[in-house]
Amino acid sequence: MNTLNLKAFVLFTFSTLFSCKNDSQKWLVTPSKMIDVLADIHTAEAAVEGDVPTMKDSIMALYYPQIFAKNGVSKADFDSTFTLASRQPQALQNLYKEVEKKLKLIDPSRVDSSKMGNVNDSLKNKGQSRN
Repeated sequence: MNTLNLKAFVLFTFSTLFSCKNDSQKWLVTPSKMIDVLADIHTAEAAVEGDVPTMKDSIMALYYPQIFAKNGVSKADFDSTFTLASRQPQALQNLYKEVEKKLKLIDPSRVDSSKMGNVNDSLKNKGQSRN
């Protein structure tokens, strides 16, 4: 009986540990919602681009909570998901491709693909540094 209980305990412990690890790796915000939030953030940042840096920071501090509320996402969930995405360069690159498409639909004349290229370049460099 004792070995059966020990085996059950070990099995339960490992399954709990592995399930916790998987839960911590789940995106709390769906990719489509991340695209919406990122597009809104980049739109807001573009709107204050020419402002004085300290003024820009103050304005963005007001915009961020509104963007999260509009999209029904908490800052904590967004930050967690963005951190996970940044550890997956291909996933982050795919997100930003979709963000760029969405921004081009809104106003094609204002989307500067070269800035999106900087994101892609940094992701490529990150991937190369792992090799």
